[in-house]
Amino acid sequence: MFVLLLLAAVRDAAAQPPGRERVWIVPKAAWVHTLEDGGDIVRTAWSSTSSCAVVATETTIHVIDPSGHPLWKWNFHETNRLIQVSRFVSLAVSPKCDAVVIGGRTDYKYVWAADRRGRPAFFKTDGTPLLARFDLRGDTIAVVTGASFGYVFSPRLDLQWSGTLHDLPVKWPSQVALSSGRPGWDPSD
Repeated sequence: MFVLLLLAAVRDAAAQPPGRERVWIVPKAAWVHTLEDGGDIVRTAWSSTSSCAVVATETTIHVIDPSGHPLWKWNFHETNRLIQVSRFVSLAVSPKCDAVVIGGRTDYKYVWAADRRGRPAFFKTDGTPLLARFDLRGDTIAVVTGASFGYVFSPRLDLQWSGTLHDLPVKWPSQVALSSGRPGWDPSD
C-alpha cells in the first residue's frame, strides 16, 4: 500500500506544470496522551458529535475528550476475558461520551456495552455482530449481524426491536435526505 501511495505522489508531482512546486503539508499532533495500561491500541472511534474519542487496547477502553484529557475507562478484560477487541470488531461511543458498545467476533456472537460508571451489559446475537452504532441522541444502539439480522437496543442493551435487516427501523442519512420531498420519495413508506 505504501509503495502505491508513493508512486501516486510521484506521478502527481511529475504532472505539475513547470515552475509550480508541490507544497507538502505535514500534519502535527494536537495532543499526546499516554495510556495507563500500556497496551497496544487496537481500535479507535470518534463520537458522532466529535465530543470524544474511544481508544481500545487489548484490555481496556479509554474515553478521551478532544483536548486529550481522559474522561473514563472500562477494563473489559476484568469484566469478561472472552471480550476481545481487534480492528475488525465494531466499537462505538455515545454522542454524550457516557457509554460504549463493542461487537463480538465470528466465534463470540455477543454485543457488550458499558456506561461511565463501568456497569456492563451484554446480549447474545444471531450471527456475528458486524456493526454497532449509537443514534445521534445516544439513547439507541443499532446492531447488524452477518446473518442479515438487526437489533435496536437501549444503551443498557435492553432489546427494543429485532428482525431482518430489511425491516430494520433505522433511517440512514441517505434515506433522511430522500424524505425531504425530493423526487422518488413516497410518503407512504
